[in-house]
Amino acid sequence: MLSLPESLLLFSLHDERGTVHSAAFLGLDEALYAAVLGELMLRGTVRIRSDGALKVPPDAPDSESLIEQLAYKALSEASPDTVDAALEALRSGLGSLRSRLLTAVAAKGIVRSAEIDRENLEDSQVHPTADAGPEAQMVAHVREGIAAGPAVSRRIGLLIGLVHALNLWDKLLPKEERAAARSVGAWVHERDAVCKAAAVSIAKADGSWEG
Repeated sequence: MLSLPESLLLFSLHDERGTVHSAAFLGLDEALYAAVLGELMLRGTVRIRSDGALKVPPDAPDSESLIEQLAYKALSEASPDTVDAALEALRSGLGSLRSRLLTAVAAKGIVRSAEIDRENLEDSQVHPTADAGPEAQMVAHVREGIAAGPAVSRRIGLLIGLVHALNLWDKLLPKEERAAARSVGAWVHERDAVCKAAAVSIAKADGSWEG
């Protein structure tokens, strides 16, 4: 199964064009940092309470993922005690997270890299889909999670919450499924500290924050 940040990145890309969907354009990076934090929580690398309090255990994760290793290093050095502080540490410690994730999913053969020419602009790299299977599998898991409602698993619930924060339902699901998706996404947001913090960070990034 794909990790949370890998799934969220693929959901955010146009399959054929390989560019970031307009709904996620400004907030994607913030959502990816939150997805990394959520992945670390699911793996037991960090502990997060519902009120946003956070603890980083002293033992490094047994993970082959370079991103997870770097994320743990950033958190252990910063010693954050809240989700907000942890996200700030990940922003500082992970650098270009989006580029790292694109490299990871390209290495798995899920996307490919291509160059496009844009009039009056420098060449730009895009990442169209090469193998739609892994993303389709995660979309199926999301659909199952939506159908489960409050019984949704923690992992898929987090993914639904982050998709909801990025407002990607129009890209991901047909019109008749979106109302139920938004309902479950809102339910997750009310209960999950990572998704709550992600929503604020995304809103600040895309200019919709009214706090």
